[in-house]
Amino acid sequence: MALLHDILAWSQASLKPWQQDAVRRLFQHSITADAIEDLYAMLKDGVGLLDPQGRKPQPLGAEHLPVVAANGDATILISMGDVRNVNRLAPQQVLQFSPKGMTVIYGTNGAGKSGYARVLKRACRARDVTEDVRANAFEKPAAGQVSQAEFKIQVEGNAGAVSWAKNKPAPAELATIAVFDTHCARAYLDQNQEIAYLPSGLDVVENLAQVVMPKVLEKLSAEIQATDTSKDALAHMAGNTKVGKLMNTLSEKTPPAEIESLAAMGEEDVARMKTLGKTLAEADPKAKAAQCRLAAGRMAGLKKRIDAVAAWVKDEAVEKLRKLDDETLAAIAAEAKAAGELRAGEELLPGTGDAAWKVLYEAARGFSVAEAYAGMEFPHAHDGAKCVLCQQDLGSDAGARLARFEKHVQESVAKVAQEKREQLDAAVAKITGAALALELDDALKQEVSGVDPELPDMIDSFDKAVLKRQAWLLNAQKSHSWEDMPTFPADPRPKLEAISTNFTEQAEEFHKATDDKQKALLKAELDELSARAALGPCKQAVLDLVNRMRVKALLTKCKDELKTKPVSDKAKEFASSAVTAPLRAALKEEFEALGVSHAMPRLDESVEKGKMKHKLQLDLAVPAQIRDILSEGEQRVWIQSVNATL
Repeated sequence: MALLHDILAWSQASLKPWQQDAVRRLFQHSITADAIEDLYAMLKDGVGLLDPQGRKPQPLGAEHLPVVAANGDATILISMGDVRNVNRLAPQQVLQFSPKGMTVIYGTNGAGKSGYARVLKRACRARDVTEDVRANAFEKPAAGQVSQAEFKIQVEGNAGAVSWAKNKPAPAELATIAVFDTHCARAYLDQNQEIAYLPSGLDVVENLAQVVMPKVLEKLSAEIQATDTSKDALAHMAGNTKVGKLMNTLSEKTPPAEIESLAAMGEEDVARMKTLGKTLAEADPKAKAAQCRLAAGRMAGLKKRIDAVAAWVKDEAVEKLRKLDDETLAAIAAEAKAAGELRAGEELLPGTGDAAWKVLYEAARGFSVAEAYAGMEFPHAHDGAKCVLCQQDLGSDAGARLARFEKHVQESVAKVAQEKREQLDAAVAKITGAALALELDDALKQEVSGVDPELPDMIDSFDKAVLKRQAWLLNAQKSHSWEDMPTFPADPRPKLEAISTNFTEQAEEFHKATDDKQKALLKAELDELSARAALGPCKQAVLDLVNRMRVKALLTKCKDELKTKPVSDKAKEFASSAVTAPLRAALKEEFEALGVSHAMPRLDESVEKGKMKHKLQLDLAVPAQIRDILSEGEQRVWIQSVNATL
């Protein structure tokens, strides 16, 4: 049984997980169509094609090998009984075996002979275990129902009992008992009915290479053939663009992100494609460029007009006027306070020191300096000077009073108040006189409407808001109440600026179209955008194709694990080491003991399609088939001799 352990070690060291699972299945039972499906799924899973059912390999282990006896002592089978859940065999029956000699069991068809034999082949050692042990096919199986049996044995004169259950390791004590039937004969006969020796376990290795792997390869080849990776449906996108080059080099390695990126067309890309198409289709790009520049200038000019009128009533201008108004009021209040202090020293006419009085005072100053006392400082109150208003002599009291008046007028409070009045009056005058109505002509309105149908209404609404805020601003200053300031509607200037910029860019594009080199660049850019636009609707189809290419590449990679030569070479190595001189001697001894030494075979090695065979051949003067030379009994003895030897 050293060969079995060598096979186990080889499978663990050299085979892929799915191949180890295949070897386990070959040791335990025959390979069914479902098993091939499982193995194929596990093969693909190993290269990255995940199995939806999640099937995973169960590698060959020591517990899966045919059992061997603990020592060289033979086990004698005494009886087999308590057979349960096996065909229609009665559970309480006992099948007795003679410890010595031969036990003959016979019965009518359907009596149960084959059922007992199938259990024996599973519990003991047999070259063929393809027949399954089943429960009663005429009854619905119960949950947890397991086929099982009890065996009475004798080892070295000591009685004992062992149990067997389906899908569990067979009792080690029964390993020395060989079971042989018609099905087992197939392990020793080739297709030409020539007797061939195949060491136990070696058939598993060869069946891996000669049966399992070809069947899996057949399924693999069919799936590879069925996986469509043709790029014919994408031929319309071929070309010298990025998309075209991508289609030319499309493979399983193509990053999906690259396809997604090229297929993504934003609004700017679509607009650019339309602009390029329009530019390249223009018959006279030079004249068109001039028209676009003029249009850009008109849009920019309209924006500047709106900038100009809006500047008078924008939030910053309102805040500036409000601040000036507040400062003027504060300065006037300070001036009034100073005037009150001026009148507090003596009895003066009401209003002295106020604004109206200051007008009179400044007029007197002007007359004095320019006419009455030219070249003299004001007030001139000495050397017999007269009052410039009443024309009477100025006494010492009147002169002192005029000096006090001059000091009051020249103080900063009064000056600031006067300056603020002047600034405020000037600001109000400018706002009042500002012509803020846009009054667009019909031609400009029509042009703006042709570019953006919503823009004329936006401009009109904004214009009305400017006039409304102008009126509010003047009223707010007059009433010194700055609440409920009108708000502006949507500002049309960003759109006008964008339109002007667009016209400028169009002018540049049309200008480029007048130069052959520049025109070629524009054509190349349009081709790129057009190719990307064509890729968009086909994006998913391209992504699916790349995925199929990836699948096909991985399927093709699976072929590396289906090369049978390494397994066949290993089978030959196992066979060469297993068939030794002791085996040849054992065959000779067995044939002599059975009285057929006159038909003593020789053991020949041969290789057939990578399969190592050891055939039993007769030394005959005339070549002939064994069945034509040996009697049926002799053929049975031949087969039984080999079976007993192994």
